[in-house]
Amino acid sequence: MRGTIDNLTCIMLEGEYKINCGNPRRAWADYRRAITVAHLTGFHRSPMPQLKRINPGLDENPAFVWFRINYMNRYLRLSLGLPPLLPAERKRPPSHAHDSGDLERADWDDLLHTPAPGD
Repeated sequence: MRGTIDNLTCIMLEGEYKINCGNPRRAWADYRRAITVAHLTGFHRSPMPQLKRINPGLDENPAFVWFRINYMNRYLRLSLGLPPLLPAERKRPPSHAHDSGDLERADWDDLLHTPAPGD
């Protein structure tokens, strides 16, 4: 299951569960783990490599998964007052992220222009 988009989706769901249970620090640790797994599978590269899927019926857009992981990491980091994990140059979406039409430019601009202490 490692190195698949299904794995990242499971890690994200685990983080959401911990947020809903009132454990934001543990959820942030899960999203950090998701970023690490995403880096190891090449999510941060452009063009994104072909990803393995366990469940072919799962229709996840890899660019949107990458966006959600970064968004939740930033949200939890700001909420908890923690330092950034990703360098500033990786805050821009990959060039292929807008090709699918799933992501709106305004979402990325909102993410990038959110005031962050220490950024």
